[in-house]
Amino acid sequence: MEEMIPELEDMEKRGYFNKAEIRQIVKRRTDFEYSLKRRAAVKADYLRYIQYESDLDELRKLRKDAMGLEGKRGLADTSMTKRIHFIYQRATQKFRGDLRLWSAWLQYCKDSNSMRKLSQVVTKALQLHPREASLWIYASAWEFEHNRNAGAARALMQRGLRMCPGKADLWAEYFRMELLYAHTLRTRRKVLGITPAGSSQDEAGEGAAGKESEAAVQMVLNGAIATVVYKQATAELPKEVATRKRFLDILSEFSFPGVAPLYEAIYSSLEADFPEDPEAWDLLARRWLTEHPPHQASTSHSPPEESAIATFERALAATQGPQMYDLYRAFLTEQLGKIAASEGGRDGAPPKLKGRSKQLAKALLEVCGMAAAEGRASEALLLEWPRLALRFGRVKAALEAAARACQTSPGSAPLWQQRLLLQAQQISSQGDVGTAKILEALVLEAVRSVPKHDAAELWIVGFRTLKDLSLPLDCLVQQLVHELSGSSKGPLQGGMGNAAAAAVQAVRDASGLPVARELYRQLLKVPPAGGSLMHAVLDMEMEHVSEQEALSNADVDKIFEAAVDAYGSQDADLWMKYVQSRLKRGKSVGDLYWRASRTLHDPAVFMLKYEALQLAE
Repeated sequence: MEEMIPELEDMEKRGYFNKAEIRQIVKRRTDFEYSLKRRAAVKADYLRYIQYESDLDELRKLRKDAMGLEGKRGLADTSMTKRIHFIYQRATQKFRGDLRLWSAWLQYCKDSNSMRKLSQVVTKALQLHPREASLWIYASAWEFEHNRNAGAARALMQRGLRMCPGKADLWAEYFRMELLYAHTLRTRRKVLGITPAGSSQDEAGEGAAGKESEAAVQMVLNGAIATVVYKQATAELPKEVATRKRFLDILSEFSFPGVAPLYEAIYSSLEADFPEDPEAWDLLARRWLTEHPPHQASTSHSPPEESAIATFERALAATQGPQMYDLYRAFLTEQLGKIAASEGGRDGAPPKLKGRSKQLAKALLEVCGMAAAEGRASEALLLEWPRLALRFGRVKAALEAAARACQTSPGSAPLWQQRLLLQAQQISSQGDVGTAKILEALVLEAVRSVPKHDAAELWIVGFRTLKDLSLPLDCLVQQLVHELSGSSKGPLQGGMGNAAAAAVQAVRDASGLPVARELYRQLLKVPPAGGSLMHAVLDMEMEHVSEQEALSNADVDKIFEAAVDAYGSQDADLWMKYVQSRLKRGKSVGDLYWRASRTLHDPAVFMLKYEALQLAE
């Protein structure tokens, strides 16, 4: 602590801090030092100390600027930076394995412009963590960008690759660095006015040795080293499309002449190493539309879009499963959006398709149909198929697509929901009674085709659709009762309880309260479908407490008792509704409070709500 006396005196002398503030600084630093000396010191103690010193240094800088002090920096200007480095050094000695701590120290070195210290920290970190690829990348980038030493940066990368074999990050950054090196050399030569090899001026003034040397330089300028790095990377790394795509993404950042052969090398390796991989084929197809296409693409006589489509067609024959069709559909959708927008449409699709957009729309629908016919259509594609037809104004085609989608994947609830809604929209717009009767049978077919554990939302759509179109609900109600008979008790929320609740509400809206009561009484005889049904029934009856159609107190209590018997241990809201119902009917609720507090697994929420209700009364 005595070592800080000269720096504190200098701070006071320069007017950065007054005596009272100096005393406070000494006290805070003493407290921090004591916390670091204790046996159980933790990383947070060091970080708090560093944060305090950083804030203090920031305050010093602000006061210095406010006072307009200039000139040579003194002890007061450098001491806090040195102190923060010293704290980081002690922290990393105690927590050597904490890479975040090392990263924070490196970042501070950069922020404080402590370049010599940064080099020391990187070296120390690599000694302790030689198999951490990110540190090798950092060290190499430091040499390349700050010290302008490409040789040292390359040596660090190569050493890192020996210490961390199989690290894709290292290979990718090595590839980037060599491309950046070639780009930098080309820029430098252009600034210096050095002409390329092969010009008449070079041929007249240089000997054979000079020409060979210049040819070697030209190879480097064209990315020859980056090509070697790529070949070594593909030989060592696992064969993964994502890795090749990463190299392509890096390559897209550069545009000098040597880039084209590198593109061709990567695309050729994709085709050779991944002949049946859909993602590889997707990259191969999209190459024709990239900003920097390879040589073969640029010399092709076909439009880029047609070349891409031809590649996708080859890909469909070379691959299996639905993924290739999904990628092809995504590509066509993107292209349609771009072309349709250029033809004057909105959101990628004009009201009336024309020209090239019309051709792409037709191709898009054909692709969906092919996928369904071959049994290679994903649920996402089957859902998109009718939407595309509607988007292009083909209602009949949309209905046919929805029907074929359900035939292709009959157990999919989302596909049946889409088909039912499309059919309902057509009936609503046309008012066709014959089609309406078909919808009744279609709803029954849907709920019978989908597994019960996935069908809750489908049941809800079915009941609401039939009710909205004023179609009979009897058959669907009977099917629901049949499905729930013999089932185990449903969940507190969601599941078939939601479906049963929707059924009761639809029947009440369509046929009145007495018929709805008959239904829910029938449903309550089987194991409860779920808590949602109980809440729907209770809410419905609580709406009619003071009306002529209200149930007797005994009947209301019977429903509540059935509800709390099934879900009373989990659902505090059921007990609160029971309490509110009793209060509305002018009955005492003390016994309910006592029962609820002993039945609920966690009665705290109920007790709070009950007390709030009592205060409101």
